Amino acid sequence: MLEKDEQIFKNLYGSPKFIDIEECPKEITCLLEKFSPLYKEGKLPQRKDFDPKDFKKILPNLMLIDLIFEKDIVVDTLVKYEGSELDWVYTPHSQKLISKIPDKEVMERHLFMVNCAVMARKPITYSVDILNRKHTFWGGNFALVPFSETQQQITQILGIYVKKEGATPSLAKMA
Repeated sequence: MLEKDEQIFKNLYGSPKFIDIEECPKEITCLLEKFSPLYKEGKLPQRKDFDPKDFKKILPNLMLIDLIFEKDIVVDTLVKYEGSELDWVYTPHSQKLISKIPDKEVMERHLFMVNCAVMARKPITYSVDILNRKHTFWGGNFALVPFSETQQQITQILGIYVKKEGATPSLAKMA
């Protein structure tokens, strides 16, 4: 797990918290188990290692994104695929840049966590209690799995979102 920088996390809306794999819902552990043999061998998964047919039940929870770098920092992402469970977080966003979503706090948290996964060169898992201020919201658990075609630079991230168990949407707007 990465070193926790609590000050940065506190400045991100929703205060993401790294969580251990054991704390993740079964949908996330199912996804991570698929790629763990590659990571144990010291390899990064490639896009070809991900077959959507293997994940039919959790496809609505998945997001596949291309990374756009400036030097060694991810500055934007292009959403290649976004499942229906993620539409309300990012707004329907397939084939668009994440920088174009209306909620800048969600975008900043997304880019920060993507950069954490890129630096770690392995999956990260985290939890967020509140996703955004402007829409119906509830907390969720996330995992980000880095992909690399060359074993050098990470080029894509496979993400998963699972609504926190027992959470219900709130129609109230945050102040």
